[in-house]
Amino acid sequence: MHLNASAKGLKSGFTLIEILVVIAISAFLSSFAIIYSKTGQNQVTLSVDEQRIVAAIAKARSLTVTTFKDVAAGQASTCGYGMKINYAANTYSLFSYLPPTGVPAPACNSVVNIDPAQIDQSAAAAKALADYQNLPLDSHIVFNSSPLDSMTYVLFVAPEPRTIVSVSANGNASLNPASVHLQTSNGMSNVTVTVNDAGQVDF
Repeated sequence: MHLNASAKGLKSGFTLIEILVVIAISAFLSSFAIIYSKTGQNQVTLSVDEQRIVAAIAKARSLTVTTFKDVAAGQASTCGYGMKINYAANTYSLFSYLPPTGVPAPACNSVVNIDPAQIDQSAAAAKALADYQNLPLDSHIVFNSSPLDSMTYVLFVAPEPRTIVSVSANGNASLNPASVHLQTSNGMSNVTVTVNDAGQVDF
C-alpha cells in the first residue's frame, strides 16, 4: 500500500505553482543575460571608438613630422596638423593648419593659439585629408562636452612638433591638459583620452 502511494505521487508531475516559479526564474535569467550582453557589446564599442580617437591624434602628429624640413627652411605651406571635435554632430576631423600671415619666417614658430580662420580650407587640403573628415562615433557612443577640460582642438606645430590643446571654440590654448570624453548613450560606461601640451596622450 505504501509503495503504491509513492508511485502515484511520482506520476503526479509538477504543480502549477512550481511551473510558474520555473518560468519566472527562466525569464529573469534571460533578461539578465540580454542586459549583460548589451552592456558588454557597448563596452567593446566604446573601447573601439577610444582607440580610433587615439589613432587620429597620432595620425595628426605623424603628418606634422613630415613637414619638418619645409618649416625648418622657412618654406612651409602648412605649419602642422590637428584634430577638431564637433560635439553637436558627434564627429571628429583632422585638419591642416596654415602659417600666420604677416610674420617673418619661420612663421610657424609664432603659433601659440589655434585660429579657426587659419585652418586650410583649400581643395588640396580637402583631398589630402578626405579620409579623416567628419568621422562619426558609433551610434551607441557619444562625446561628453560637460567636463570643463573637454577638448575642442589639438594642433601639432612643426618642426618639434609642438602641441597646442584648446577647450574653447575660438582655439585659445589651454593652460592644462585637455581631454576627449566618450561615453555610451545610456551613460553607463565612459572613457577619457587626455592630451597635454607636451604631446603625451593618455587613455
